[in-house]
Amino acid sequence: MRALILTMIVVTPLGGAVPLWPVVGRRVLEKYHETWTIADWQLVETVLLVALCVLGFSLASLLVARSSDTFGASFRFDRFTLPLLLLNCGVIVWGAVLTTFYPDFFALSIQEMSFIALWQELMLLAALIALVAATLAIRKGDHVKAFFVHPAWLSVAMTLAVLILLLEETSYGLHMIGWRTPDAFAANLQSETNLHNFYTHRFELVYYGGAFLCFCILPLVADRMALFDRLGLRQFVPSPGFAVATLPVAGAMFNSWAIVPYQLFFVVAVSIAVIVAMRASEFTRIFAVLVAAVMIGSQAVYLLAGPNLILRFEPTEIRELAICISLAAYAIWLWHSARAPRAVGRLHISRPSERRINRVLDDTSTPAPSRT
Repeated sequence: MRALILTMIVVTPLGGAVPLWPVVGRRVLEKYHETWTIADWQLVETVLLVALCVLGFSLASLLVARSSDTFGASFRFDRFTLPLLLLNCGVIVWGAVLTTFYPDFFALSIQEMSFIALWQELMLLAALIALVAATLAIRKGDHVKAFFVHPAWLSVAMTLAVLILLLEETSYGLHMIGWRTPDAFAANLQSETNLHNFYTHRFELVYYGGAFLCFCILPLVADRMALFDRLGLRQFVPSPGFAVATLPVAGAMFNSWAIVPYQLFFVVAVSIAVIVAMRASEFTRIFAVLVAAVMIGSQAVYLLAGPNLILRFEPTEIRELAICISLAAYAIWLWHSARAPRAVGRLHISRPSERRINRVLDDTSTPAPSRT
């Protein structure tokens, strides 16, 4: 009965929101026009946002659902996740300050080879180096197989993905070396030697959605899904505290606020922070409230002060900086975890014909009491 009620809570607002979208008259990935202001909100968009709020809070409740006995232990911050939380919140607030008081400097700082752009690339480079180190550590260690192969292969795949991302962000060295853009890239929206600016909105949806899924969602559900154990993926997923620390990657929007999936990501992120604040211990509650307050307050600033921006997409670069910081933090966490794996046992894969996975505990079994 409870599952049916939760399903109705989730499906009802979604069913109400979908018919409203054609009424708005926009394409799915279309951003607001550059002259958009907060006064241009239409009633139908307000209704759509309310429906998304109901849907987002319902989804967050399902993601964070845990018993009272295990909730406090799951959602806690340590010396690794707490600095990451404060750094991400600080970046989002800094972007809001630039939007309000220094829009000219903000526009200059996101140009190629400028302050914010360079920090994005440096964070990606740090992530790349840490992933290479993690791959070597995993290769030497005795770790659980992932996707039925040595986990180092999964780490290699992540390393290659970050390398491609770094090359795309640097336009494969275009701005550093200064070569002429080939004619094959004439249709590039920014006349750069990269692929993502041919389909900017689609790439951003994959990039932002993938970051939100990997950083904010998977750490919340991995410890409750047996599939992660069967496939050996648990070792690649950080704690739920990491998810809370990276929630700000769903914020920092102005013209991209018009894209409904991004609104849903934002509502889910804020709802997760609110639910954690309601149920966690006092120490965790303080920082969960901080995340929710920063996200809501900064987003209001981005929407209200956004018309003052020169290029209109400056907050997007702040969001990408938060993603790059979180990616670097994840890579460092993986390297540290690979160097000192927890003694929780190993998964040995049986013969392919049997398709069975047997857990063999190492150094965790309790010896039988001796008889005197």
